[in-house]
Amino acid sequence: MSKKVGVLNLRNSISAMYMKYGTLVSTVIDDAMKEVARESTEDLKAVRRFSQNGNPSGEYSADWTWKIEPAKRWIRKVVVYNDEHYRLTHLLESGHSKYLWGRPTGQTVRGYEHIKPINDKAQEHFEAAVERRIQEIGADQV
Repeated sequence: MSKKVGVLNLRNSISAMYMKYGTLVSTVIDDAMKEVARESTEDLKAVRRFSQNGNPSGEYSADWTWKIEPAKRWIRKVVVYNDEHYRLTHLLESGHSKYLWGRPTGQTVRGYEHIKPINDKAQEHFEAAVERRIQEIGADQV
């Protein structure tokens, strides 16, 4: 779609187009962040391999959630976290020393990497989603 613009209004017209494009890209990024956060949360809820019994109560897995942090300047953050069992995330991911009645036994409990693979997948998916959606922005939208 073409639009006639006088020479004097050319700068204002180009500036308005860039502002509109920036708003569209910002919306695309926000939508992709929310989509990836939802998928990551569901992936973490599906993980149930922390013991021989396979996390039978499911409490740790069920408490994964996400939130969008307030924007600071140009920085936007979405955080995926375990709401109730946040203290266990590092212990389960990395492993820890084994204690019995408050004393170290000299043994270690191995870690179950469950956050890192999903984080890596989320980063790749986010980049792909943003690129795909930005390419879908047509000239008629700007």
